[in-house]
Amino acid sequence: MKKLFFAALVTILISTSSFAADSPENVRSFKELNAVNNVNWKYAPNFQKAMVGVNAEKIEYFYTLDGEFLAISKSFDFDKLPKAALKTLANSYAYPNYSLEECIVIENTDQELNYYLSLNKAGKKIILQINENGTISEMSGLN
Repeated sequence: MKKLFFAALVTILISTSSFAADSPENVRSFKELNAVNNVNWKYAPNFQKAMVGVNAEKIEYFYTLDGEFLAISKSFDFDKLPKAALKTLANSYAYPNYSLEECIVIENTDQELNYYLSLNKAGKKIILQINENGTISEMSGLN
């Protein structure tokens, strides 16, 4: 169930891009976030998302419908990926066959990081999940 939630979360993240401005960087508490101005809330059947802009960076906080923290996501620079992943990407997902569209990192409640890349190959979107060790897996069934 948890994997299904994060798969849905990644799909939503890749397809949204609106955010607000001038908010604190390290807010995780639902109550603290509710007190912040300029938060753009979106609601889904299984979770709620708060989108905040911090220094022109989009940060999204995910909570259960009861306000329990689930995850935080934000964009990152491609070169910040684990070195093992960069090597595999250079060999297996190289430009010009693949073009990079978006890089997102998600930190869950256990403070585990997973990186997600949205690539385009001949008009088809490919989502890659990369763990902290640099292991890459293609996510299927998201398009």
